[in-house]
Amino acid sequence: IADVILPTNFPGLDITPANLELQEYEYDTPLAMQDKTSNAGRQFFTRMAKALTEVDDRYDVVVVDCPPQLGYLTLTAMSAATSVLITVHPQMLDLMSMSQFLLMLGGILKTIKAAGAAIELDWFR
Repeated sequence: IADVILPTNFPGLDITPANLELQEYEYDTPLAMQDKTSNAGRQFFTRMAKALTEVDDRYDVVVVDCPPQLGYLTLTAMSAATSVLITVHPQMLDLMSMSQFLLMLGGILKTIKAAGAAIELDWFR
């Protein structure tokens, strides 16, 4: 990840821009999970945390902006996170949708934790 971090005009604020190659992660992960000779696919949730350890000494805070879906990339980011902030539009339909999302997320995170992920959130808002 250190190779793709770009500086901004703001001191101390860097950015790693996303691109379409990130979408390949959603397709490659299920294929890797089927590979019986390697455990790498089944440990997909550790990939982002491992990448961030490369630059851990350079940053106090890393913000990962994920799409509003429970894909492999979002689950990997959740596994690497120490805190989660989810924004929601203050309307009833959006709040109900977020409630359903959080219920689904809780179930999935329990499964991932049982598989060996170290999910340790300081706060979830």
